[in-house]
Amino acid sequence: MFPRFFARRAMGAVVTLCGVTLVGCSSDAPIEDVTWQITNIYQQGYPSDVPDDVAVAPRIIFGYTSVVGDTGCAPFHAHIEYTTDDGTKVEPLSATKARFSDVRVDDVRQGCIGREAFVHDSLVSLLPHEFSIDRQPGKLLLTQTGPVVDAPALLLISEQS
Repeated sequence: MFPRFFARRAMGAVVTLCGVTLVGCSSDAPIEDVTWQITNIYQQGYPSDVPDDVAVAPRIIFGYTSVVGDTGCAPFHAHIEYTTDDGTKVEPLSATKARFSDVRVDDVRQGCIGREAFVHDSLVSLLPHEFSIDRQPGKLLLTQTGPVVDAPALLLISEQS
């Protein structure tokens, strides 16, 4: 009885350790069903940091066909399509690009002014586009695709890492 008990516990520890390594360190970690905080919005000529003192931090949660989130001033949801560089539709883990469409933003909360309003407006205008996906441990960099030299981008940090 004791050897089996310890073997199960050891196996559970290895599985747990591997799970943490895969999710926390791998660039192949899933992006879906994870809450991502939007920490930077890169746009030419504007500061990139999302202020730390916002009442609601901008967030996004990716699903297989939709996303939900908050701009910091209003909840939003949209459709999303994951593809490879050649346009083949794939699951989120295999995607190198993501296209947001049918972005719907709820009413802006009262008191959304200043930098919070700027972040909100920036996200609302940036989201309905196609982005390349650059995965880093605990981070995603979404850069708008197209012929723009300094393309707008969003830096997201996993809240689970």
